[in-house]
Amino acid sequence: MTGMVELFKQRLQSELYARYRIDSQVEILALLRALRDARSQIVLHFGAQSYIVSRLLELWPDKRRAALDFGPDEAANAALLRAGRAVVETQLHQISIQYEVDGFRRIELPDGPAIEAAFPSCVLRLQRREAFRVPTRITQPLHLHVPAQDNCPEEVKLRLVDISAGGIGVLVEEGSSFAPQTGMVLRGCRLDLPQVGLVVADVEVRHVIQRDSEPKPQLQCGMRFLALPPQMSNFVQRFVMQLEREWRKLR
Repeated sequence: MTGMVELFKQRLQSELYARYRIDSQVEILALLRALRDARSQIVLHFGAQSYIVSRLLELWPDKRRAALDFGPDEAANAALLRAGRAVVETQLHQISIQYEVDGFRRIELPDGPAIEAAFPSCVLRLQRREAFRVPTRITQPLHLHVPAQDNCPEEVKLRLVDISAGGIGVLVEEGSSFAPQTGMVLRGCRLDLPQVGLVVADVEVRHVIQRDSEPKPQLQCGMRFLALPPQMSNFVQRFVMQLEREWRKLR
């Protein structure tokens, strides 16, 4: 199964992400300093589906090396060191940051053990509002399954029209028992992504638009994912990349 490391490599090779790439070492150092000073939580993805949660502790610009905190699971820490490389996912001021690190070795700092790693050679910086929304296939419709709950009296199935790393667009047929409203939160929704996996997520309705569709009107809702676990986020991003490749072939 393709992991975040492979997904990151695919993004670096995609022309769709070229304008979000930072290669300037001066800018990269400034970004790393901001992440360290903000004590931003970072997720280190390695292997197929493994990760640890960490943060930046120290920077040594002259050596182009950084110190990262170990996670609480010693077995996962050891596996990370053996892997030798990882893809970092984090956020700074609502901006998604991704980069690859390698050259791991265990070191001792005054506060305890840490992971030393090389500075990244490049960084992807993507604002949430700029997350790519990719149309889903009309010939192979996908559906969001919403279980019955306080603001949804019975289980409903909503057809997807697009998807991005941050959320989805769905259609609500006229006469549906589901009445979406901006700000509504739906818990435990299921989305089966072909060739990728099942995503179970809470979503928030961000906007509702009336569409005068034939043969009957529909509502189109924009929804955002709430606190997706790393594995689920990985599934969504892999599926978005898969759709992007398919659409490029049709151009």
